[in-house]
Amino acid sequence: MPAALKTCAALAALGATGVLPAQTRAAPTVAPIARIGSDAEDRDRLAQLLGRSPTEGFLLRSSSSRTDTLPSPAAGLSWALIPPDVLVVHNSGLPFSLNDGSLWAGRGASGSVTAGVRARVGPVHVVLAPTFAYARNDDFRLPDARVAPPIPAPRSPYSNPWRVYRNSIDLPLRFGSDPVSTVDLGQSAIYVRHARVEAGLASENEWWGPGVRNAIVMSNNAPGFGHAFVRTARPVSTGVGAFGARYLLGTLSQSDYFADGSEGRRSLSALGVTFVPRKVPGLTVGFTRAVFAPVDNAGETVQHLLDVLSSTGRPNAYPIEDFRQEPGRDQLLSFFARLVLPEEGFESYVEWARAEMPASFRDLLVAPNHSQGYTLGLQYARPVTRSGTLVRAQAEVTAVNQSTTYRFRPTGSFYTSRAVLQGYTQRGQVIGAAIGPGGSSQFLAADVVHGRGSAGVFLGRIRWDDDSFYEIPRPQGNGLCKHDVTVLAGVRGGWRSALGTAAGSMGWGNRINTFYQNFGFCPENSDHVDTRNATLTLTLSPALPR
Repeated sequence: MPAALKTCAALAALGATGVLPAQTRAAPTVAPIARIGSDAEDRDRLAQLLGRSPTEGFLLRSSSSRTDTLPSPAAGLSWALIPPDVLVVHNSGLPFSLNDGSLWAGRGASGSVTAGVRARVGPVHVVLAPTFAYARNDDFRLPDARVAPPIPAPRSPYSNPWRVYRNSIDLPLRFGSDPVSTVDLGQSAIYVRHARVEAGLASENEWWGPGVRNAIVMSNNAPGFGHAFVRTARPVSTGVGAFGARYLLGTLSQSDYFADGSEGRRSLSALGVTFVPRKVPGLTVGFTRAVFAPVDNAGETVQHLLDVLSSTGRPNAYPIEDFRQEPGRDQLLSFFARLVLPEEGFESYVEWARAEMPASFRDLLVAPNHSQGYTLGLQYARPVTRSGTLVRAQAEVTAVNQSTTYRFRPTGSFYTSRAVLQGYTQRGQVIGAAIGPGGSSQFLAADVVHGRGSAGVFLGRIRWDDDSFYEIPRPQGNGLCKHDVTVLAGVRGGWRSALGTAAGSMGWGNRINTFYQNFGFCPENSDHVDTRNATLTLTLSPALPR
């Protein structure tokens, strides 16, 4: 019997009787999965910085690819329970949700739980890890009509009022007026491993690129989406260095708060490749590309199998006064590099992206920054005591707002599209950088790490959707005092035990000119709306095997 059929038969027997067949019986164990963005992943990156863990394969990752596989018994099935991984977020004033996966953290209390079961029969691996998410979604003040254009039918009243025509996107300001609860497949996957290659189906999140806070093309900011994939199980060594790659083809879904009477499905064809030179093992370079297009149903997605290798043209290259929206394909492209120097305890990284392909090689030479986005970051750690206490510093800057070339030629906004009205989103959240279209951010942090514990402080700033800022007709004209900006400061820490890790952060922020609501003349800005927001985040993650 093929291995996959054996797995199905054994799982069916387990579900029906609670007992495995005699020839496949294995003692149940507990085997957590490596969640993207978890404290365990942060510790792994710190270990890479100190030369205690390899860097290969880290810049194209998902939960299943970062989790040790179950042992394969001589005959039959091995299986294990996935203990609960818990995330809790509380926002006092406004929704604030960054890299929370299936959870959209609105105002008030929100949380998610991921748990399930893992199984293996020979080369077939199964991870069933659904996620339950809940957001109380308390009321908050939506933007004033003086700065928010009227939302035309059939768009939802909760949809983004500045992203209706031209650069459209499914990015609701609020997910309805009631509490929000969802159950999805979360970090689930089923795949077959043969030698150095894995292929299968998954709903798990992917993180592509070197960023800690923002990944421009693929992150865990949105819920995962159903996709088929092929990837290297481990780097492929050659005479010049080690290569890693993954390709996926999936279907994206629309939120319930975008437009009535529209399914809003899109195909997504994406490719990522990394290379580690043999003579410079601390250096990783790579590129990613994602192409998305509207489809009528999930079955039609297969027709877009090779989209990632084809041209999409320049669907957003129309003047801002032109409301043209022509269905078609759109794309994102990025190049990245990360250099780790373990002897110095230092790493630096960069990701450079474009939302529009150059019209020609000449166009690339003349205006390489057209439609660009970027992330720059560094991390430094050094021991300060003989007992192993470390001090670490982090800094990261991301910008996906319009480049200065918008003054001379039409350009769109990252993650939005004239050709694909829902943009580059899954269920109403951006798949790429958490700061969203037209955003920019700066982040600084310092931590003390010792043994099982860590404690630190952080500072941050996010300027929200600055592209649409310049398109809004506003009272008393425009001005530098009217940008929508969040500034925040906070503390964070974690503690590991034999059972797992408890980690958390407490941030205090002020969103200045919330939703661009500043109605006075600049620099006079007494008639404005600022919103204080305290964000408490707690995670409880089971211990990964060492």
